[in-house]
Amino acid sequence: MVTNTTVEIVVPENVIGSIYRENGSNLARLRQISKAKVIVHEPHPGATDRKVIISGTPDETQAAQSLLQAFILSGAS
Repeated sequence: MVTNTTVEIVVPENVIGSIYRENGSNLARLRQISKAKVIVHEPHPGATDRKVIISGTPDETQAAQSLLQAFILSGAS
């Protein structure tokens, strides 16, 4: 039996655009490739970062985390 896991990642607001890209295309790809459930929360007023919640099987959450990191790194350059 495979258990689901949930991971919370804090992402700086200034790189959140690299997760969305045009019309949320990177976020859609992240969900499609990893098969994980990914929720990007709206920032709290005055906050400089956002919470990204990833849930699914351990493999799905690991894949989603890796993709998220790749999108952030590609947007930071």
